[in-house]
Amino acid sequence: MPVFHYRAIDLSGRVKKGSAEASGEFDLADRLAQLGLDLIACHRPRLRTSTGTGKITRRDLIFFCYHLEQTLSVGVPLVDSLGDLRESTSHPRLHYLASSIQAAVEGGKTLTEALADHPAEFNDIFCSLISAGEQSGDLAQVFCTIGENLKWQDEQAAVTRRLLTYPLFVGCVVIGVVVFLMSYLVPEMLQFVRMLGRDVPLHTRILITVSGFISVWWPLLLVMPTIKIGRAHV
Repeated sequence: MPVFHYRAIDLSGRVKKGSAEASGEFDLADRLAQLGLDLIACHRPRLRTSTGTGKITRRDLIFFCYHLEQTLSVGVPLVDSLGDLRESTSHPRLHYLASSIQAAVEGGKTLTEALADHPAEFNDIFCSLISAGEQSGDLAQVFCTIGENLKWQDEQAAVTRRLLTYPLFVGCVVIGVVVFLMSYLVPEMLQFVRMLGRDVPLHTRILITVSGFISVWWPLLLVMPTIKIGRAHV
């Protein structure tokens, strides 16, 4: 739970200052009342933290949805679920997101509005589904559905990577062999033909031209399969 700095007055009228954990201002007032203190004012200290480092991956979003689905389904309030998520993750960026969304919800925003403040991680479709869950009152089921969909996407991406690995390997081997033949064997053959003093046939001249091109541009040929595979994956 977040920590609040507070000023309160005791039964004798003395002003007390201190810090305490609470889920919100009303919860803090109840906790202080049990200690014989009346809350005057409170505020949450500014955290000297950055927006978190690292990129949120699909698997991080799956963890985000799974955690909230599990906690909300057993009746844990949304603010407490976000706080528990914040404490459960070691990912700096996800920790920041959970803290920021929790603070926004505590400040009166809906969960959809809090998520929309972070468009890089939560796109319009994600926010629209959460909005539908808030209106229907079944956020846990919506998070379950989103998490299952993200898990399916992650599995398909893994299958695609495995399927593309073998063609990429074979393509690199073939191109490596061709580069070796064109840059080493063809020049040797050219010297032999010149020693014979005969006219070079057209197809041999074409082969020599291709060999000269490959001798200069062979690094580009080696990276072309990787570029094509990368575009296909995107």
